[in-house]
Amino acid sequence: MSNLLEPPTDEHRRLLRLIADVYRKYDYRPPAWEYIQHEFDKIGVDALSVLNSLPFVGSNRPYGKYSTILSNQNPMIASTWSNQENIGPIVAFDLTIAGRWHSGDAEQHRRAEEFIVVLKDLVKLRLSFDIPPGGLANTRMTWQEMHQKMPHIPVDVVEKFQQIAKTEPVFRRAFLGTYEGSDGWSLELQRGLALYAGIESVEAYIARVIELLTPESVVTEPITPSALGLHEALDYLNVVWRLNFDKNLLQPISNERTARLAFDVHTRDEFSSQLSSLSELIKLMIVPGNSSAYKTPLERIIPFVSSKRQLDPAALDRMKTAIETLRAVQSVRNSLGQHTGTEHRGVTSLSALSLSYPITDYHGAWNTIRLRTIEALAVLREEISDSTEFQTDETGQTTE
Repeated sequence: MSNLLEPPTDEHRRLLRLIADVYRKYDYRPPAWEYIQHEFDKIGVDALSVLNSLPFVGSNRPYGKYSTILSNQNPMIASTWSNQENIGPIVAFDLTIAGRWHSGDAEQHRRAEEFIVVLKDLVKLRLSFDIPPGGLANTRMTWQEMHQKMPHIPVDVVEKFQQIAKTEPVFRRAFLGTYEGSDGWSLELQRGLALYAGIESVEAYIARVIELLTPESVVTEPITPSALGLHEALDYLNVVWRLNFDKNLLQPISNERTARLAFDVHTRDEFSSQLSSLSELIKLMIVPGNSSAYKTPLERIIPFVSSKRQLDPAALDRMKTAIETLRAVQSVRNSLGQHTGTEHRGVTSLSALSLSYPITDYHGAWNTIRLRTIEALAVLREEISDSTEFQTDETGQTTE
């Protein structure tokens, strides 16, 4: 993690300019990952290494991570990118306002400044709403209504605002419709806009995003979960899975390795061994589904549960965040303990688990990972238990 206000490196700027050039040449459509990799291959640079080294701010929180570019790979979690080694060839990458500002491209620089102009008016509009005592105010506006409220801003700037703003934290879930649609798009002026009151420049905006997305300091008191807490969480989830889907989720590993998960660790070797056992349990989960489309059990959990249960957006968000936590646990094990040359992925995963690199306190790090894993398993258990099973009526139609 580094400061998004700092000037980009030459390689980072090259990536930002590449996306900006595609915008200009191809009607403002962001480039796909396969295209980006190919263009970097031409100059002998590994695009994935450049992507992984981009500065970012944030964590696995509702607004997720924020960097100079964002992918459309996992918009519900709203993270920058996840599972970098498996980025699909058609995953597109957009510039954020920070990326536009640092791209060195005059057009993108101008668009970032236009974003601030519109943002200031939207903040004023949000604060001017008359919210009834009973709540449930309608704060959604079409882009045409927005233009009527801010006639001093050129119509084309308002009309194209969605293309510029959709990557920004406060707008990620606020748009409906698309720029290409016959009726255009609309925007929900959400309460979060108030957090940007007083912003007058792009630099101030980026600084505010950094402030809002920087995780709170980790509590320094030692985290000591119950010795059997991890076993209990694994067993409880397995029971709920079996009750709902008539099959076990977990496969046993050796009794000795399973039992050792209750032990504390004090050395790097002990930490690596415990992490390896936990990762093996996650890797061996039995989750039905299309293994070609979803290669790992973690990737198959949500598609499988969604095919059996009605999950609301909030439940999906919680489950996706929990799965990201379990994936981070695996990544730490694979990158720091098993495979050389992939340490950067482990560092990113440690940050997602509220740990820093290098690890100096293996006892505390293992306790933190156990606690994060227990929390993630509890979320999956709760959402599966609370979800509504699909039913089929006499006509064959699916109902709740």
